Amino acid sequence: MITPPVAIAAYAGAAIAKTDPIKTCLSAIRFGWPAYVVPFLFVLSPNLLMKGENADIIWAVVTAVGGVWMLTIAVIGYFSKVLDIGSRLVFALAGFALLIPAGVVPGGVWVDLGGGVLAAAIVFYLLVQARRNVVS
Repeated sequence: MITPPVAIAAYAGAAIAKTDPIKTCLSAIRFGWPAYVVPFLFVLSPNLLMKGENADIIWAVVTAVGGVWMLTIAVIGYFSKVLDIGSRLVFALAGFALLIPAGVVPGGVWVDLGGGVLAAAIVFYLLVQARRNVVS
């Protein structure tokens, strides 16, 4: 309902707001992309469906939520400020690393950990930078 060529909801919203329908469709894609990715995560990681050990379920949920969050920041291009292309690429890399389910590839836990460390580092860096800009 939100992606071209059908995009009925996006076109209806554009008509109501009296805006360009294509720009509205592109904005809808930017905000709605997780609706297309999450079902694949359910297939690749049954732990997201609460099947398995508690620790595995918690790990899968945390990394999936973190991955969607990081990729959304990369797609939207805003965290504590408008992001440059380098920061967006780092967020995208961290998001992709977090979205890879641990049981799908050998060493998947290490990929998740690397994505988590990268995500924490970029978030911490940007929050410290934003705080410095507010103080000065």
